Amino acid sequence: MLYPRPHKLFLALVLWMAIPLVGLNDPHIDTIYFKMEKHSFYKGRTTVTIADIYFTSENGTIVKNYIQPDGKIAITDRKGELALYDKKNNQVFYEQNPDYNTEDNILFFILSRNVSAEGFNDMGFQFKSNEFDEDRAITKWMPPRFMKHLFNYVEITYRDQMPFFASYYDTNENLLVKTYFTDYESYPELNMPLTLTEFVYVNENDSIINQVKLTDIKINDTSKNDFFDFEIPGDAEILE
Repeated sequence: MLYPRPHKLFLALVLWMAIPLVGLNDPHIDTIYFKMEKHSFYKGRTTVTIADIYFTSENGTIVKNYIQPDGKIAITDRKGELALYDKKNNQVFYEQNPDYNTEDNILFFILSRNVSAEGFNDMGFQFKSNEFDEDRAITKWMPPRFMKHLFNYVEITYRDQMPFFASYYDTNENLLVKTYFTDYESYPELNMPLTLTEFVYVNENDSIINQVKLTDIKINDTSKNDFFDFEIPGDAEILE
């Protein structure tokens, strides 16, 4: 197979872009573009991934154009279809899976401005508890059915009404993933953390550290319109 299947811990590997857009002030957002540079550290090795991210709210499509490694484009949509396209070889691999459904995943959830408690409820999360610790508010949520194989519950810690970090736990209360959201920048339409630092706990003594920088944010600006309406070429070879 040309492409590896995404890791089953879906949220763990995409959380570097799972809550990039919060505190939205203007409900009229049609498109969002930003550049993502991700550095992953594991067992003394560093992997760098650079991609241009394109989101269109009307059809709920997220397009990732990979710059490093070059030559790949990933597309997800509301129907839960993932398309992985190899530009060099004009080959595409399709997979239908609720885990890839932009209507239900956290990224689409945030980009669609469902950042309130009502938004969590609409998405299928069940509110469990709410507590306060000095200047922080901590909310605990149980996941919807389609996410229960990924984690048992999530705690989101807010500071100054913005997500400060998110913690995902398994059924044994073991911490699976913890992600910090820092370097917030204010835009007319939203507030956005430009740095995300994620710890993915492989076991008790080992973890993967992902650090993500978001730059060149463009809101409702289609001057970078190469991929907002990108479609897989009709003559692309379909891989099974």
